[in-house]
Formats: sequence, C-alpha cells, structure tokens
Amino acid sequence: MTHIRDVRELLRKYAEGHRGLQAALVCPDLRGVNLSGAVMTGSLLKQADLRGANLSGTVFNHVRLDGVLIDEQTQLDPKWRLVWEIVNIPTERRQLAGADLSYAVLSGANLKGADLSDAILRNTSLEGARLDKANLQRANLCEVNADSATLLLANLREADLRGANLAATDLRGANLYKASLDGARFDETLISGASIGRAALSKAILFCTDLREANLLDDTEENGNPRLGGR
Repeated sequence: MTHIRDVRELLRKYAEGHRGLQAALVCPDLRGVNLSGAVMTGSLLKQADLRGANLSGTVFNHVRLDGVLIDEQTQLDPKWRLVWEIVNIPTERRQLAGADLSYAVLSGANLKGADLSDAILRNTSLEGARLDKANLQRANLCEVNADSATLLLANLREADLRGANLAATDLRGANLYKASLDGARFDETLISGASIGRAALSKAILFCTDLREANLLDDTEENGNPRLGGR
C-alpha cells in the first residue's frame, strides 16, 4: 500500500469511501476533520493536530500518538485516548489492570510500577519502555516488541510472552514463574536474578543470554515474589 503524503489526498480518499488509509504525514493540520471508522494502521502522523476531529471507531494500530495534539472535542475511542495519555502524560503507577493496549505503540513510555495485570498487550510496541516493578501478572504479551525495555523486578508471573522480542531487555530480578516463553527471542537479554521456574521455553531463541545467572528453580512464593531465603 502506498503511503498518503498529503492531507487533501487523505480527505479525498476518505470521502470516496476508502477506509484503509495508510498515511505518512508530518505536522498535518487535521483539526475538525471527520475520519470516523478509518483504519490508519502503520501510519505516520508526526505532530498531527487532531483537535476537534471525529475519530470515533478509527483504528490506530502501530501508530505513534506521542506528540499528537487532541482536545476535549476530539472524538476518540477510549482505548486510543488511553494510549495517547500514556505516551503524552508520563505517570508512574498507572492502574491499567485488564486494559486493552494491543497493537499500540508505547515505545519509550513510562510505566514504572504500573498495574498491568491481565492486560492485553498483544503485538504492542514497548521498545525502550520503562516497566520497572510493574505488575504484568497473567498479561497477554504475545509477540510484543520489548526491545531494550527495562523490566527490573517486574512481576511477569504466568504472563503470555510467546513470540515476544526480548532482545536487550532488562529483566534482572523479574518474576517469570510459569510464564509462557515459547518462541520468545532473548538476544543479549539481561536476566540475572530473574525467576523463571516452571516457565515454558520451547523453541525460545537464546543468543548471548546467560541463563546461568537466572533462577531456574521452582522457588517462587505464592505472592509472586522470588523466594529469598530457605524454604
């Protein structure tokens, strides 16, 4: 699909009934426009002005929303407004249990201490995100891209990380007890002190990652924290 590089072309195609609109726009003025129901998957909307725009039902899969302008009049589905808030209003310890953040771009986001238990982050971009001490217990992280993300002391107990990209991810001290790591990619991943007892590692790709520094034993407390003393 050819990227749309002009606002007038974008609006013309939408008026003609096209809904799959992959755009590459820098600083576009889209104030007050109607793009409801459009599928903007993979678009570049760098520093777009979307104040007052009707974006009800619009899909922003794999679209960066950091730096995008919206206001109270912008009609945006709750999922994408939440994504916008996460990347534009840094706040630690967010309460995001059960939230659907699938296919969102959260690269570089500050999610330290966030409660993401049971959250859906399937195919989400977490490149360079900060998730130190975050609670991701039972979260769906299938095929997540967490390249260079930091998850120091994060709770990933029973999380689904099948097919995840964990290259250069900092998982030191993290709890991965009973996590599904089938097909996950570990490439220069920092994993010292992490607890991965009873984790599923079938077909996982380990390159320049030393599991000898991880805790492979079944010695995790029921509350999800690594057991530090004797039994």
